Amino acid sequence: MTAGARRPSDGPRRAPPLRRRASRRCRAPRSPARVAGLPAGRAGGPLRLATVEGQYPLLPWLAVYVGGFVAGGDLRTGRVRSLAQLALAMVAVGGVACSFELSGAVHPVLARAFRLPVPYFPASVTIILLLLGTTLLAVSLAAWREVRRPLAPTHVLVALGRASLTVFVVHVWLFREAGPRLGLWRTLSPGATLVAIGLVGAAATGLACRWQRVQYRYGAEWLVRKLAG
Repeated sequence: MTAGARRPSDGPRRAPPLRRRASRRCRAPRSPARVAGLPAGRAGGPLRLATVEGQYPLLPWLAVYVGGFVAGGDLRTGRVRSLAQLALAMVAVGGVACSFELSGAVHPVLARAFRLPVPYFPASVTIILLLLGTTLLAVSLAAWREVRRPLAPTHVLVALGRASLTVFVVHVWLFREAGPRLGLWRTLSPGATLVAIGLVGAAATGLACRWQRVQYRYGAEWLVRKLAG
């Protein structure tokens, strides 16, 4: 082998510094999807998930949040009938939208807006109208009853309502985090699942009634009040 000739073991020849810098400058820029760690064509990252594609995205779940403000205003001013009428209108429109989807009369481009998924992820306009309308109707009926026959402070519904945020937080951890670790995640039959939900609900109700004796101390509601001053 002559002097200066490359041997196979020497490996690939390195490019001169100027050439390496030029190759870096000419390299195609990274797409927004790759910057966000997403597959090609899926740009948006956390913002996309928070607004339209997450489990509880801003759209359309913002409607539920706004519906709570509307219900609160109606209840404070005693407009229970107005709230009930709004709830019935939502249920009616949701039912019509559901019939469109079931009949196949919806254009494929708009199918997602009218779809009635079970479970409701991703949520559609139809499921939001039905859920929110049913909830507001239940709230209006409860308010109507409260005016005519107020519930006692020790009533089971009052106790459960005062601890509702704590129950919500605990149930998420119990089902989503503890369930897989106990080998119960997506392993129960529909009947067994309903029984488990009933048992958890009964346990939460009983504990809330006993917790009422100490004014729900150290719960999520108590913590929010402390942080709010």
